[in-house]
Amino acid sequence: MGDKVRVGLVGTSWWAEAMYLPALADHPIGRITAVCGRDRGRATTVADDWSIPHVYTDWVSMLGGGEIDAVVIATPNETHYEITMAALSRDMPVLCEKPLGLSVAEANKMAEVAAERNAITMVPFTYRFMPTNQFVKQLIVDGYVGQPYHLSMRYFAGYARDGTYAWRFDEAKAGSGILGDLGSHWLDMARWFLGEVIAVSAHRDNFVPRDPRPDGSTYKQVEDSAVILARFACGASSRCRSAQSVGRARRSGRSTSSICTEAVARCTRSTIGTRCRRYAVCAPARPVPPGR
Repeated sequence: MGDKVRVGLVGTSWWAEAMYLPALADHPIGRITAVCGRDRGRATTVADDWSIPHVYTDWVSMLGGGEIDAVVIATPNETHYEITMAALSRDMPVLCEKPLGLSVAEANKMAEVAAERNAITMVPFTYRFMPTNQFVKQLIVDGYVGQPYHLSMRYFAGYARDGTYAWRFDEAKAGSGILGDLGSHWLDMARWFLGEVIAVSAHRDNFVPRDPRPDGSTYKQVEDSAVILARFACGASSRCRSAQSVGRARRSGRSTSSICTEAVARCTRSTIGTRCRRYAVCAPARPVPPGR
């Protein structure tokens, strides 16, 4: 692979520019050498802005072009399975956005093939790596907050309020709604904090009527709000709430609260910043361990 891993990026959305292009622009061991998008004009603009030498409108050609060693798949959900399977067949390391596929069957097949080929893969559950969540995780692991009793998690956003059509609200193209889009982050975090789930219940809602597709056809709309209750093998329980139709000026943002025998560890994040706090509620306050 040479001095640096050459990465191909499939997808030229705002998310690609916010997440992947900045992260790899000055990375010590990796760089983006090719970008692929359906709109050549848009792909060329992205390439020019980020000094990417190769531009494609066909991901098949990019995978076989010889300019990349690994691939980042940041495309609409309906394309994840096909692109990932093609990259795995070439023994390329793959980072694929979540949800992996449109169904459990697709996701299982992707994981099965990756394991068979001993592939390097990743789904970017980014919240694990945020300093605030790392802090709370370490408090739990160290036993500093005691035995976990309950985890409450909230992820509210407002981008579904206007009712316009977008592929992420179309079940045939997205596979799932808020549960796969934002709620999956909280499901991953809950298992990371507390371990395996032994019982679960949930309900989901569609609060905002949506426009038809651009061609006028109708479609099955995915959920824009969901609540999940879970019980874990460790004895703890959790409540995860996610919504895409919350006004940004009213309690938008993210929060987690871990209620334990010795304390409550709480992290909140909104558009104005991030903060992490600890409250001793069941025992005298103790200093935070060195290095925390």
